[in-house]
This record gives sequence, structure tokens and C-alpha cells, in this order.
Amino acid sequence: MPNISQIYTILNAVGAQALGTSAISVVDTRSMVALGDAVIASDTNKDAFVGALVDRIGRTIVSVRAYDDPTNDPLVKKPFEYGSILQKIYVDIEDAAADNAWNIGDVSYTPEFAPVYKPDVRQKLFDKISVWNFNYTIPDHQLKTAFVSESAMSAFITAIYTAMDNSLMLSLRNANNLVRCTAIAHTINRGGANAINLFGEYKTAFPSTTLTAATCLTDADFLRFAARRIIDVMRYMKDLVRVWNNESFARHTPNDMLVATLLQTFDSAEVVNLQSDTFHKELVKLGNYRTVSFWQGTGTGAYAFNDISSVEIKIPDPTDSTKNIDVEQSGIIAVLHDIEAMGSTINDRYANTQRNNKDRYTDFFTSANIGYFYDGSENIVVFYVEDPT
Repeated sequence: MPNISQIYTILNAVGAQALGTSAISVVDTRSMVALGDAVIASDTNKDAFVGALVDRIGRTIVSVRAYDDPTNDPLVKKPFEYGSILQKIYVDIEDAAADNAWNIGDVSYTPEFAPVYKPDVRQKLFDKISVWNFNYTIPDHQLKTAFVSESAMSAFITAIYTAMDNSLMLSLRNANNLVRCTAIAHTINRGGANAINLFGEYKTAFPSTTLTAATCLTDADFLRFAARRIIDVMRYMKDLVRVWNNESFARHTPNDMLVATLLQTFDSAEVVNLQSDTFHKELVKLGNYRTVSFWQGTGTGAYAFNDISSVEIKIPDPTDSTKNIDVEQSGIIAVLHDIEAMGSTINDRYANTQRNNKDRYTDFFTSANIGYFYDGSENIVVFYVEDPT
């Protein structure tokens, strides 16, 4: 059966962080975000009901693009109705080989007839499904004693329905935030060229500066440096290279498949201090430009920068599959990623009722079954500010 996990405890914890009633703390998303497996097992991947039918692949993404003719087909954002597994197939680029046509006259030439050249094919399967629900009971008569009219009680019941819907919407938002934070945590942990300390680079370029990571967002020179660097990377990501993802896959991300997410505080600093919309014109061209008030939560400091710019996520140790590590990083101000780097697979939401005629009340349910994934082989670049050590 699909890898089902109840994530209501995770959502409740991150909901408190997002609402500002709990300090930001490490969230374990290992059971929630699928990182991809190479194979499935016929004895375990069976349907959840009769336990005899093999789960089917609901969608296959052939994860290779024509470099000079990219297509905009964000498959990972579209839910599929049947099956439970998202499959991604990648074919790596090849090194050039010698052309022996001009060596046939050489005495040392030995022809080799019809050798077999296998392509380097890699597969990832994402099969996690996260489930949770919200429940309310509405009695037939007991509420009547608290109200003086039908319309007043009806307004109260409507408020209950609204709260239930708001609870679901908040959980959906927070779950999306956790997927993004998981991708950020993996990128920061790898420490590759796609984890960019903008202030560290600025300090190297201008060693005499008296700025710190805590004050750099108020300085126009630094903000110009940061804007130029981000725009440059946006353009670099269009090239077919291996440097912008966490698994050294040869990838390119054209503008129409690039998602830019900026921390609102950084976005506002660019607008107010530079008094120019050049940076935003470049971002708006993408079509996938957005801002967020925080990455994981607001914390308890009334949107203090260290809180809203932080992620604290538990991830599998990439060097030892039996261990886990906590990734904690503040100062994150922007993320650029391929539209296929993260998202949802199955996206089912339900609303239903259950009547108890004997005791005269009705239970109302709203539920979500959603598959989330992050693919470390797709391009993602995380920008942050931190004092260099």
C-alpha cells in the first residue's frame, strides 16, 4: 500500500509556530516528504483495502528536456486520480567519444563492429501520502438554549463551518511551507555552490565593510550586490550544468519553469532602500515570483528576522542512511528552484457527514490526503546572509 503517514501532530506543531504561539523548533518531515526510491516491492506496494492488488504508477515524468526547445509542463503540480506513485525518469548526458572515421587508413586501426552503448538511466519513485482531518459535531437541540433565534444559532453554526475550512486552509499552507523548508534544509546541508551566503560573498568582495549579517539588509550597497547576484543566478540556471542541484544531475531551468520565492522582509528592503523597480521587473518576468512572510514560522518574537528567516528541519543523513541530522539555518532570504523540484502528487480533499439518529447529532468531517515530494536532482538555489567564520 502507499506509504501512508498521519501528519496531524506535525501540522499542529508547525501551526503553533506559524501562528506565533510557539517558538520555532526542529520539525521531522521524513515521514511526510518523499525523497524518491529506485524500486517498488510487489509484496509491500499493495492496495490498502483488499491487500492483493498492486499499487500502480499514476504518472511518469520523463525528466529530460530538449535544451534548445524547453516546454512548460509542470506535471508535478497536477494531481492524478488513479495510482499512488509519482515516477521520474532521468537520462544523463553523455561525454563525447572519438570519431575513428579518419583513422581507417592507419595500420593500427582495428574496427569495432556494432558495440552496445547503454544510456545512463536513473529512476525516482515518490510514494508518501500525508493524511489528516478536522471534525465537528453539531447537535440537533442542545445549542438552542444558548441562542434566542434561529438566525443567531445559524450564524454560530456557519462560523463553525468557516473555522473548519480555515483550519484546513491553514494546514495546507503550513504543509506547503514544510516541503519548501525540507528542500532548503537539504540544500543547506549539502553546502554546495547552490547554497549561497550573500553576505559572506559581499564581505569577501569588500573586506573593509563594517556591516554585519544583522545590519546588511539596511544598506543600499549590499542590497544592490544581492539583487545583481540573484538575477545573475536566475540567468545561469538556464544553462545545462550540474552545479545548481544537490545530486549533480545535468539540469537546466528556463525562466518559464523557474520559481522565485523571496522573504517579504528582503523584498521590502530592496524596494524601500533602492527606490527602484528594476529588480522586481526581472522577477515579474518569470511569472512564478512570490513572497512569503516566513519560511517555517513567525516564532514568538513578533516576526523577528531570526525567526521568520529560519528553518529547522530533521533530514536523513546523506552519508549514513541509518542516521538523521538536524539542519538549523537562519538568515534565509530567497530561494530559486525548478518548478519540478518540489510539489504535490495526489491532492484529494473530502467533506462528509455521519448521522447519529439515536442521540440526535451530526458529525462533520473535512479531510486531506496529499502526497508531497522534493527531488534533490532538480535545480534549487538558496540565498542566505550569515557572518563568515
